[in-house]
Amino acid sequence: MDDIAYSFAGAKDVINAYGEFVAAIADIPATRLLGRAPEGMNSSGDSQQQDWSKRIKAMQTLELGPCLDRADIYLVQSALGKAEPSASYAFAPLDIETDKERAERFAKQMEAADKLAGLNAMPEQAFNRGIQSLMIAEGYLPELEAALSEIPDDERYGIVADPSVDDPTEGGGPDSTGAGGSGSETEPPVRVAANDATPRPLYVYRKLLNAGELVDWAQGLGVKTNPADQLHVTVLYSKQPVDPMAMGEGWSSDPDGGLVIKAGGPRALERFGEGALVLQFASWSLQSRHNEMVQAGASHDWPDYLPHVTISYEAPADLDLEAIKPYAGELRFGPEIFEPLDPDWKSKIAEA
Repeated sequence: MDDIAYSFAGAKDVINAYGEFVAAIADIPATRLLGRAPEGMNSSGDSQQQDWSKRIKAMQTLELGPCLDRADIYLVQSALGKAEPSASYAFAPLDIETDKERAERFAKQMEAADKLAGLNAMPEQAFNRGIQSLMIAEGYLPELEAALSEIPDDERYGIVADPSVDDPTEGGGPDSTGAGGSGSETEPPVRVAANDATPRPLYVYRKLLNAGELVDWAQGLGVKTNPADQLHVTVLYSKQPVDPMAMGEGWSSDPDGGLVIKAGGPRALERFGEGALVLQFASWSLQSRHNEMVQAGASHDWPDYLPHVTISYEAPADLDLEAIKPYAGELRFGPEIFEPLDPDWKSKIAEA
């Protein structure tokens, strides 16, 4: 009788190789099919999971979706008793979003919305509705949909009613000749919508909240500066009388309505007029807001709008601007301030 010895050395490698072969044929990551940890140095398995999610998404869109579309025609009508063209479905998310990823996505969406608002590419009411739908669909603010449903549409979407529609002052009164009366010697008062205001020359600006930092920098160059509490950026200087209410309001992610110009970016020191020294900087938000108000009827007396802060009105004539590196620190501005335009504003500024 002979004894035969069997060796199973290498059997595990054979089984693993077979498992990987099956995973490749099935187009399923081996980490999911075999339930094993990802292999390789510093491998987290994220890439395999992303590939698997893409595969499932493609199957949902290209294979399962068309089947559901055909079946829903009958299923929805059977369940509701009538066809519902607006009915839709959505697949559950394949991954669980982390708090960090959700916050980053929200920040990017709001940044894109901020830029879109400045383009004036759509009516304000449509934009408001779209933003509200986005917030509801993403579930960023609990109970938002319920709260908005209790608000009238004109208030919810910022719809301005036409005062000429259903105007009680237009006919129908006993003293109105249009109603068959003898007429009144005094005309009925003109109805003014609640959102209207007397047109006037308008000045809109934002105060520089951290003006002390800019003042210290400029005085270090030997420049006699304007007082820190008077440093600001002009958003609009309109000699044309306009209705302030028609200018709307600037969109800001800051709850206090402020605006922050991050450190760095395009900056320049320039002389304006007689002795004025200004710090120019680039700001898409200020540029688009200015354009928005000009399109709403305001005027602008210069060829271009250049966001800037006037540092001084008595800059030394021998100050070599080419040799000075412009102030590159952060600029923090407060909310927009609307004021009647003061033609004599310059005489009221005292040098610091």
